[in-house]
Amino acid sequence: MPEHSNESATGQQIDPYDAADLNKWAARAYWTPAEIAALSLGKHPWSLNRESFDKHPHSWFSLEFLERLDVFVRAAETNQISWQCPPNGAVEFMERLGMPFVSGLKEQVERFHPIKDWEAAFNGVLSWARANQLSWQAELAKHRDALAAAHRDSGEFEIWRDKAETFIQRLMAENREVSRQLAELQAASDESQSGRPIAANDNQGETLSPKERHSKDMMIAAMAIVGYSFDPASKRSAIPAELAGDIASIGFSLTPEVTAKHIRDACRRLGISARPDQQD
Repeated sequence: MPEHSNESATGQQIDPYDAADLNKWAARAYWTPAEIAALSLGKHPWSLNRESFDKHPHSWFSLEFLERLDVFVRAAETNQISWQCPPNGAVEFMERLGMPFVSGLKEQVERFHPIKDWEAAFNGVLSWARANQLSWQAELAKHRDALAAAHRDSGEFEIWRDKAETFIQRLMAENREVSRQLAELQAASDESQSGRPIAANDNQGETLSPKERHSKDMMIAAMAIVGYSFDPASKRSAIPAELAGDIASIGFSLTPEVTAKHIRDACRRLGISARPDQQD
């Protein structure tokens, strides 16, 4: 995270926000990106949010909140976390990034939502596979010896062959399953050690041409300004929440914050700074 001043001109810490009850918030089924950003700083999401930023724009907590919110929103847009993220998923994501968070948050979350230790799970399966490898080899050698002995006695050969083939098939199936588990745990372990999250503007998977982007921006701006009476000049607006509610009514989910971001980004790219009926 970029460094910000944590003190006023007089050297006093600027902390106008209420502390969060981590025990209560850890019990919640999910957190939104804005809630993750506030809780990671130990602040109550109802106290530290986008709306309260205008009241204390120079507070270190306000600036750090916006930096973290940008990370979590981009992560949700690229499906690295969900918009309704389980608390343990949020903690795991911050640990993968090496992002510091308030003391006690992980311990409270673990009381309600176990946090997976992928490295321990991988090492456990690997140790189990190695421990059983010798016994599998000894059992296979025993059946091969039995086959050779039975071959000398044609009356016993067919019985031993069927038993040995059944055992070998079962052994191969178990080996495939162990290999699959090892591959999955290795992939999870590799992912947990990966670097920064993929930003939404990294152009990975981007298919819109400039003309298509311009057309999309025009539709979004027209819908918001004409259809919902959105005012681009207003710093605060209830329109994104109203639009998010309409989106939810048709079976989809988009937070008011993300809705507002798309509307304002479209207006900015089109150069629309005010409603047409309010321009000189």
